[in-house]
Amino acid sequence: MATHAQQMKWQLYERRYSRLVQDVRFTHIGQGKFGGGHDFTHALMVARYAVMIAEDLDIGRLAWIAAICHNADRIYPGLDVEEITSYLYDCLLLTDLDEEEKRLVGEAVLEHHSLNKIYDSPVLVVLKDADQLANIGPNIFNRSGQHYRDHPAYDPR
Repeated sequence: MATHAQQMKWQLYERRYSRLVQDVRFTHIGQGKFGGGHDFTHALMVARYAVMIAEDLDIGRLAWIAAICHNADRIYPGLDVEEITSYLYDCLLLTDLDEEEKRLVGEAVLEHHSLNKIYDSPVLVVLKDADQLANIGPNIFNRSGQHYRDHPAYDPR
């Protein structure tokens, strides 16, 4: 359960970065990515988990932004890294991040599917962990069912 302080951070980030949130949300909808496993609701859930598990406010803020953008590869399947990087750059223009922060966020978004490495940045670690938490939530049965239609949604064995 989220604390009151965490809920206040979510609301602050959602207001502070409202143009980013709206742009990414409308991009999801425009590309037909709604009501599925990696829709904007998933991105928002990952962002909220990121705030909950981040070790400090700066990492939490950057991981929150990365989480909002982390479905870039799902929104535009088939794009190469340069094209996804261009999309991310356009998104990050809607923030107040400096160049190093943009680099950390961009790296986290591009690398969040990779295996854990000892040199992963704290922002990337938080994004990976938050994404995993969102993926194993109570809706795992419904989300699994959409990918494995031939299997029962739940097998108590």
